[in-house]
Amino acid sequence: MLLGGRYDWASVTYANTYGGSWEACYPNCTGDGTNTNNDDAFSPRAGLLYKLTDFASLYFSYSRSFGINNGVSETGEKFDPEMGEQYEVGAKAEFFQGRLTTTVTYFDLTKRNVLTAHPFLQGVSIAVGEINSRGVELDVSGQLTDNISLIGSYTYDEAIITKNNDGNQGNRYRGVAPHAASLWAKYDSNPGENNGWVLGSGYYVLDEREGDNENFKKLPGYVRIDAMAAYRFKLGKAPLALQFNVQNLFNEQYIEATDNGTNAYPGTPRLFIGSIKMDL
Repeated sequence: MLLGGRYDWASVTYANTYGGSWEACYPNCTGDGTNTNNDDAFSPRAGLLYKLTDFASLYFSYSRSFGINNGVSETGEKFDPEMGEQYEVGAKAEFFQGRLTTTVTYFDLTKRNVLTAHPFLQGVSIAVGEINSRGVELDVSGQLTDNISLIGSYTYDEAIITKNNDGNQGNRYRGVAPHAASLWAKYDSNPGENNGWVLGSGYYVLDEREGDNENFKKLPGYVRIDAMAAYRFKLGKAPLALQFNVQNLFNEQYIEATDNGTNAYPGTPRLFIGSIKMDL
């Protein structure tokens, strides 16, 4: 059993509209012509895992989240914060004496007080939106041999706008792909020892997804391949590891996200990352 919680205090301070008077933000102004919104919330979480056998378990979890909303309403009042609520239920199993681990999860996440357009006032928002995301996730990880390990995942996610004032209720929420998958394999020449080579590679696949909440524009799916190489040895008595990662190995051009269909943001091009790690 897991019981926990988190308490957040959050504040946002911003200036008045450019060219406006100090009185424009009344009654929430401070002396320097800025506006500050404060919010706080307690977010509990709980989990329960029941072991059916030596190799299989069932679990359930519940959690809440909190995030402050920026801006103010047409009357100068602050928006209620975004509140999230998530339920998960799943099963875990181990095979081949624990060398392979699998997890299947059903999740249901609802986010409330999402900002949506005012039905009558152009350029004004109100916090009445709601988005529900539900689906299934499958994770597999394990040691295929002493030298080769594998980790993979697949997610089906049905993210739907359940409340809003834009006429988009019932549409898919932008940027969330219904299908996503990844698979990563790693080879270790000398597992468990202080010296040896490690080589790894994997891919990340994202399905076609909506580019706007009106569901008029589509973002194409893509496949991104990453790779890494590492060498570990001892420098004196200190274990040392040198690692080199390449993200987007083949420099795939793809669209990462949009701001509701107006502007598109490309994904990161080929990226090289080097690191050195020493245990003292």
